[in-house]
Amino acid sequence: MVFSIKKYFGLKEAVLLLLGIIIFFIVLRQIKIEEAFLAFQRTNLQILLLFISIKVGQYLLGNYKWKIFVDRLRKVSYTKLLPVYFSGMIVDNLVPGPGFGGEPVRAYYLSRLIKRSTAKCFATALMDSIVFSIALIGFLIISIGYVFLYVKIPIIRVALKVIIVALAAAGGLFVYFFYKKDGALFDKTLKFIYHFRLFRALQKRFSKYLHFRDYVRKQFSEFIATMKLLGGDISASLYSILISLAIILLDFFGAKILISSFGEHISFLSIMVIMTVSGFIGYYAGIPGGIGVAEGSMILLFVFFGISVGVATAVTIISRIIFYIMTYGIGYLSFVYINLTKSSGN
Repeated sequence: MVFSIKKYFGLKEAVLLLLGIIIFFIVLRQIKIEEAFLAFQRTNLQILLLFISIKVGQYLLGNYKWKIFVDRLRKVSYTKLLPVYFSGMIVDNLVPGPGFGGEPVRAYYLSRLIKRSTAKCFATALMDSIVFSIALIGFLIISIGYVFLYVKIPIIRVALKVIIVALAAAGGLFVYFFYKKDGALFDKTLKFIYHFRLFRALQKRFSKYLHFRDYVRKQFSEFIATMKLLGGDISASLYSILISLAIILLDFFGAKILISSFGEHISFLSIMVIMTVSGFIGYYAGIPGGIGVAEGSMILLFVFFGISVGVATAVTIISRIIFYIMTYGIGYLSFVYINLTKSSGN
């Protein structure tokens, strides 16, 4: 079995990505793009290199953070884990909106690397995402609260309200089904998946539905047991949360020094609100990588907090280009590298 990008990036994702690009260019048309070009001419090369180093450092720290949980299953080399980490990242940003995009990919390739079940490896990837969310939640609450109290940008407020209502509804449904523990519903869902035309490969692997059901239950039991094991390691969880905080603060610090290199200044609180809220909206926008939506939100918020349109656009473009290079560029190369090494038997 080899994962394919085509499995995650079909016609729907392509249309959504195109929509995001169109939104991005619409945003650029609404601003004085010549001001952005003038701002680019004032870019300090040394500061730019420092900013790039900070962004790369964030991803390297992210891999180390995941390694903390992986090592609880089996010790693994940091360098061998790195392409697995990045390969999950490209899928994460190709799949529109939130959900399990990169985690299953990371879990699959990790299981081949450390010779553990995919369910156990998936638990490490999910735990890695959970601790980052825990570290981010405080910044997110403060930032969203600040926007509703002080930021007079209707489109930003509407976007946040829609996302919050949708998350509340989804959370309510999850809690309902979790506490209901409807075995019949679970069984019906598995039967639908097993007999669904697009998943005929399951019928080839499992000759009977009962075999498939037993396999899923076994995998789920392993997943839950591993989650309990990882979650019960308080020291590892706290250490991972601290690393997550460092990654988040580096994001704020990097944006602040990049803005200062253009001769403009902004408070830490303002940077926190801009980076957190624009990232949040972009993540839940339903467009691969949040393209267009994240950039538009960043520029609007930068301008609201007193940064000139040209500098706001320049900073946003630089920041997002690095993001796309690391996720789509390095991510794709890592994806190809893993598949080539696996197919060659290395």
